[in-house]
Amino acid sequence: MPLVAGNRVPVTSTLAMRAYPNLYVVGDLAAIGDGKGGYLPGVAQVAMQGGRCAAKNILRTIEGKAPRDFHYFDKGTMATIGWNRAVADIGPLHLSGFLAWAIWATIHIAFLVGFRSRFSVMWQWMWAYITRNRSARLIIGNGAEGRRQEPA
Repeated sequence: MPLVAGNRVPVTSTLAMRAYPNLYVVGDLAAIGDGKGGYLPGVAQVAMQGGRCAAKNILRTIEGKAPRDFHYFDKGTMATIGWNRAVADIGPLHLSGFLAWAIWATIHIAFLVGFRSRFSVMWQWMWAYITRNRSARLIIGNGAEGRRQEPA
């Protein structure tokens, strides 16, 4: 399969592979046209919306119906940029600093699966915030392939 920008697989408007219309590609592997000559970014919201569309199209195919085109809805962009700091572009709203960080944290916790996961992550984040202790887990290749290494 020929690849395009970022070693991604080009897909049709229904997220199917051009050469194999019964195979769908979503997430970071999919090169989804943005309608302007480029590709949609490989971010979570594109992957989540694409996954829903592909699942519905698979069900439609099983039912003997034609697949539908994928239409991406940009809900905004957020990124943490430091301790208590983030940037957020949500429609016409442009935020930065602590408020953007609080919104980013709330949304990330809200999208975790299950109450137990949300509570666990929220507790870990609160503890790290209070103690300013952010442990890092590194995966390194030389001599420790695949093993998790705690920093010294």
